[in-house]
Amino acid sequence: MSNNGGLRGWWQMRRALAAGRRAAADDAEPALVAIFHTEAEARLAAGALRDAGIPANVLLDQPEGFSGGLTEAARVFVPRSHREQAKSLLADIDQSG
Repeated sequence: MSNNGGLRGWWQMRRALAAGRRAAADDAEPALVAIFHTEAEARLAAGALRDAGIPANVLLDQPEGFSGGLTEAARVFVPRSHREQAKSLLADIDQSG
């Protein structure tokens, strides 16, 4: 009697679990949704996204406090799985303002 079926099933299950973990990691990978001229604008946008239930982070091109607290650009990132929803929400806010 051969145990190939059991081993093959175990291997297929292991590959499926690994593929699921990779997909989840891809969805959680940060995706850029907006670039603002000031830190304040970026933080307001990130706050609006968080209020809508979308995790958001701000990345500054220069360290805080550099050049009197002003930055050249501030970028807003969300998990890749929320990218389209975040872009849509920010576009709606931009059109209403």
